[in-house]
Amino acid sequence: MRLVPALLATAVVVSAAGSASAQVNSYSSDLANWLYNADGAQRYAFDSFYPGVDDKGDLTPQTVTLDLGITRATITRNDGGGALRDASIPFGWVSDAPLYAASGPGSTWVFSTPIHSLYVYFGSLAVSSNTAMKLYRNGELIATVMRYGGSLDGVFAVGQGWVSEIPIDKVEFWKNGPGDDVLIGAFVGLASGEPALGTIRIPGYRGPHGEEVDYDFALSTTRPNPFKLTVGQLVGGQNGDFSAVGGRPGTRSYLIYSLVGLGQVYIPQLNVTAGIRSPIQAGTPRNTDAQGAVSWRLPIPVNARGRDVWFQVLQTENASTVVGTWVN
Repeated sequence: MRLVPALLATAVVVSAAGSASAQVNSYSSDLANWLYNADGAQRYAFDSFYPGVDDKGDLTPQTVTLDLGITRATITRNDGGGALRDASIPFGWVSDAPLYAASGPGSTWVFSTPIHSLYVYFGSLAVSSNTAMKLYRNGELIATVMRYGGSLDGVFAVGQGWVSEIPIDKVEFWKNGPGDDVLIGAFVGLASGEPALGTIRIPGYRGPHGEEVDYDFALSTTRPNPFKLTVGQLVGGQNGDFSAVGGRPGTRSYLIYSLVGLGQVYIPQLNVTAGIRSPIQAGTPRNTDAQGAVSWRLPIPVNARGRDVWFQVLQTENASTVVGTWVN
């Protein structure tokens, strides 16, 4: 698992009056960090809902509901020219799903089960405009996630994500400024180095890349775990660094690992369920500081080279995120 980079400064969260906006974090073109914090994230391709269609432009009515398994997303396009589009349709470089408006909200997404995170590609074509996602809970505007500027190097859209401790049941996509319209979806012409959500193979699909289709967005309905573990690069025969933040302050903490994989194991001494199978304690227990942080530097055995390993930190009735990595 790669270590997560620092947050990029090209996106900001603007608080709404009276809301706990400090609990909403934004990640601009920062997919690795978003994935690290978006617990239980699932990826989706619009093409999965419209496989094999290659001769139509608008594939949906004004409003469409997509069953995503973990939630149902009702997507409303607020401008008559926007639509979910199949990737096989030649529409510039668009791979999928432009949903746009000349100004104001271009589309609205409403979720039957509230979500805690979302990552999607959107922006303005070649003209400097501000784009934004407005996040709502029970009709209250919780926060506005903004990205400044137009496209980079002729790119049609860039990745933008957020993670919220507050459940969000509606998201509006906005553009403010002149120029072309907001676009939402996965794009062929991403900037050099722009992270992508990956691809999915749809047997029998007839797209510009055959059966291979881009994922368009990812989301999670799981509340993010504030107790985060980070593991440095592990090299057999050298020391490895392990650090966790967001734990209970001044609390005995145990670093555990598994050579087997993920699983659910109840630890009665701590009254907590570990997220790894056959857990083994690493090093000695340490107390978190006043901010809930704790760290270890431990020797990595030479004979561990090439092994997959999973780590987690446990406290009484509290467990950190799990980090899976391997030993060089």
